[in-house]
Amino acid sequence: MSHKILKLSLTLALVLIISACNVTTPETDSGAIALNQTTENVKKTKLDFYIMSQCPYGTQVEDAIAPVMQKMSNVIDLNIEYILYSQENYAEQEAMYCVDDLCSMHGIPEVNGNIVQLCVEETNPTKSLDFIVCQNKDANNIPENWEKCAEELKLDKEKIQTCYEGEEGKKLLRESSKLAEAVNAQGSPTIYLDDKQYQEGRTSLDFQRAICQAIDNEHTECENLPICGLDTDCTAEAEKVGKCVNPGTKEAVCEYTEAQPINLVVLSDARCTLPECATENVLQQIKQSFKGIENIQELDYSAEEGQALYVANGLQTLPAYLFEKEVETAYFYNELKGYLQPKGDYYELAVGSTFNPTKEICDNKVDDTNNGLTDCADEDCANTLICREEEKGRLDLFVMSQCPYGTQALDIMPTILEAFNDEISFNVNFIASELEPGKFNSLHGQPEVDENIRELCAIKEAPESYKYMDYILCRNKNISSTEWENCSTEAGLNINAMKTCSTGEEGINLHSENIKLANGLGIGASPTWLANNKYQFSGIDAQTIQTEICKYNPELKGCSVNLSGAETAAAIPAGSCN
Repeated sequence: MSHKILKLSLTLALVLIISACNVTTPETDSGAIALNQTTENVKKTKLDFYIMSQCPYGTQVEDAIAPVMQKMSNVIDLNIEYILYSQENYAEQEAMYCVDDLCSMHGIPEVNGNIVQLCVEETNPTKSLDFIVCQNKDANNIPENWEKCAEELKLDKEKIQTCYEGEEGKKLLRESSKLAEAVNAQGSPTIYLDDKQYQEGRTSLDFQRAICQAIDNEHTECENLPICGLDTDCTAEAEKVGKCVNPGTKEAVCEYTEAQPINLVVLSDARCTLPECATENVLQQIKQSFKGIENIQELDYSAEEGQALYVANGLQTLPAYLFEKEVETAYFYNELKGYLQPKGDYYELAVGSTFNPTKEICDNKVDDTNNGLTDCADEDCANTLICREEEKGRLDLFVMSQCPYGTQALDIMPTILEAFNDEISFNVNFIASELEPGKFNSLHGQPEVDENIRELCAIKEAPESYKYMDYILCRNKNISSTEWENCSTEAGLNINAMKTCSTGEEGINLHSENIKLANGLGIGASPTWLANNKYQFSGIDAQTIQTEICKYNPELKGCSVNLSGAETAAAIPAGSCN
């Protein structure tokens, strides 16, 4: 998520809309939802879920299958297995992500959540899905809510606890994760139906239809199966708007109406060479996703009409996708209105555009603003990478202090600093936004802002020979902990000075000034590196960082040091917090 103005790309907006329509929260009755319940002489199907206990998409499919299991458990062999990642991915961060050798993406609570759910399956198999659905109502509180759910379902808490707190639970999770590894399940959920990967819809009705098809409709619940459960199920008349009436019932029907004609104006700028300025793909998505988009008027900012439209409606960036006010009566308005921003006579669809046509374009050798200054000579270009003055040997790292990828990038720095000795100048920069003077927002919340400030105070207190890195490396071992004083002592910092700085105006001012660079450069992903003050790259292993430094500084002695096996931080599958 960007830490500038919050904008969603059109693709993300559409995904969010579709996901929200597919989320199903089943109402369970008093009957238990049995896993692996069998009945003789009935054709059965096998359904395998590979999930992580705190993954919202995993909990979504568990909740969706629950009402289907209530009705059809005698023909479904449902297996829920758990995805883990290798301990090597979390070197020196085991305190956050691992229980012994068992490591999960969302940390130790998820590992324990996996274990307790497997223990319930082992000790109370006929109620294990009921238990999971109960926990999913407050998934952020997994595994702590296990006792409450056990009591609610009248399960044997003592047996569960013995399994959960002993070696049995860990053994169950190891066995479960091997099953996930066998099918190379990396994302939650990964779903298989009769040993074939399932990639269809994830609503209860979607699952029921797929299961009925798998058993040749040989079940009473497959008779008179509802035609639709959601409006999105009604697609028979492709050019019309489908609406599901009496959804999810035997009386469900799809009704189709003509789509209301909607006008769309697209204002772009031919001078913009950014990928986001290519409008063809976005327009194709709009036309495919929303029926009734008939009259599309495309204008360029260079035309008098285009500039007049830009000014009259208070637009700021291009391209702009502008719906006329009649969109308020369109069938898709309620789903899309969260992404429609009132702009004069129109609603602008938020797609994350960033090109400002009133500013100087910094690499076209034209005085775009007619102020006598061209490209980098214009103040508009001061914060662009292309116009930044090169500083040989400078290395900047942009991070969020509680981002696991960011902490790994910091953890690798002792190796880099040792290899290059005094040949490079290293700087830590934080990614956050300032909502108002002294009030900040960061992806991982206020605890991350607080830690950003503490680390900046450490940098201020001990800049010599990067002594502040001792504090940062200590904190990274358990970055989510609020107990930071021990790391301050271990790093030889003055605790009173750290407290005064981190809780007062000094720390606020340090943070406010530090985050300006990331915001000015439009950097929102942690970690992001900047070599020589102008060359951006990414990576979290020593060899990649060395290679990028040496690409622009081949004369440095550190370029000849072999770092191929020198990683001190894990190479979590490539990623970033953004």
